[in-house]
Amino acid sequence: MKDELEAGGMPRKIAVYCLSGILTYPNFMQELGAALADRLRSQGLQTSAQQLYPYGDRSRGGLRQLHETRRDVLLRAGRPERSLGGSRAAEAVLVEEEPSGMLTVLVGHSAGGMAAVHAASILLRRTGRPPSSLRVVMVGSPKCPVPPELREYTLYIRAMSKGGRAPDPVTRLGTWGGWSRGRGGLPYWQAEKYAPAVQITLPLTGGHPDYFRSGSAYRDAAGRSNLDRVLDAVLGWLKLWEGEEAGPL
Repeated sequence: MKDELEAGGMPRKIAVYCLSGILTYPNFMQELGAALADRLRSQGLQTSAQQLYPYGDRSRGGLRQLHETRRDVLLRAGRPERSLGGSRAAEAVLVEEEPSGMLTVLVGHSAGGMAAVHAASILLRRTGRPPSSLRVVMVGSPKCPVPPELREYTLYIRAMSKGGRAPDPVTRLGTWGGWSRGRGGLPYWQAEKYAPAVQITLPLTGGHPDYFRSGSAYRDAAGRSNLDRVLDAVLGWLKLWEGEEAGPL
C-alpha cells in the first residue's frame, strides 16, 4: 500500500466515513456518503460508506456537545490524542479491519471536520500507516491545526453566497495559526502555519446546515444542487492522486 499510494496511485478500495458535527439529525450526511460512494463505484472502485457521530446526534445533551466541541477547538497543535471527537472517530475506524491498499477518506461537516483531522492524526500515530493512505475533507468546519504530514492530504470547503458573502459563521471559528521564528530567532505569528494545503470556496444556497441539500430550493439555474457542487469539489480533489490504472474519476 505504501509504495502504491506514495507513487500517486489510487487504490481499488476506498472506505468513506462521514463525520457529523454537533446537534445533527440522524443520517444527516447519509445522502452525501451514498452519493460519493456511488460516484466512486461507477469508476470501478470498491467503496464503502459509513456515518459517524463524534459528538453524538440530537438525542445527546446539547450542552455536553458544545462543551466537548469548545474543548477540541482550543486544542494546540500536536495534541490530537486529547481530542474527544477525534478519539471516538479514530476508534470507530480502527474497529474496521483495513485490507492492504485501502484508502480511508474522512469527510467531516462542522465540528465533524475538526474531529476528522484529529482522528486522521491519531490513526497515523497508532498504526504507523503512511499519510498518503488518508484523505481528510473539512466542510464548513472550524479551523484547527492540521499537522504538517497531513496538510497535502486535507481539503477545506467553505460556502459563499451569490452576493459574495460568507454565510457560514462556523468557518470563522478556530485558527490555523502558530508561532514561528524569523531572522535572528525572533518569533512571529504565522496565520496559516497549520492550514490545509487546498482551500475551496463554493457558491452555495443557504448557510451552515445546507452544504448537502439537493432539493429544488438549493439548485442553481443550471439545475446543480449544493450537494452536486460539494461532490464535484471532493472528487476533483481526489483526482489529484489518481493513478493511471484507476481510470478517471
